Amino acid sequence: MCEFKVKVVARDGEVKVAGDIVYVKVDDEGVTLKDITGKPVKVESSLVSYINVTSEELHLIKHPLISAFLKLLLRLSDSNNAKEAQALWESFIKDGEKILTTTYSS
Repeated sequence: MCEFKVKVVARDGEVKVAGDIVYVKVDDEGVTLKDITGKPVKVESSLVSYINVTSEELHLIKHPLISAFLKLLLRLSDSNNAKEAQALWESFIKDGEKILTTTYSS
């Protein structure tokens, strides 16, 4: 069986967050990992960026905008209305500007 070592790449560097991972799921909050015992590890506001089965590595990219983007995609997939979709997009842009201002102001 193939178990993965998981690293998270963020603005402040790269860090190993889990080992022996056999399950990965992306939802509207980020990524849920489970090891061979079924123990979950939640990495919020992240996405899978790299998988290498040969070296058993899985990398996640983490950024505050990712969670907002995942929530936007989920809400858009539930919408059939162009006006509603436009409103969701505009809300994402407004929230994104706040996140960027907060993240890059220091």
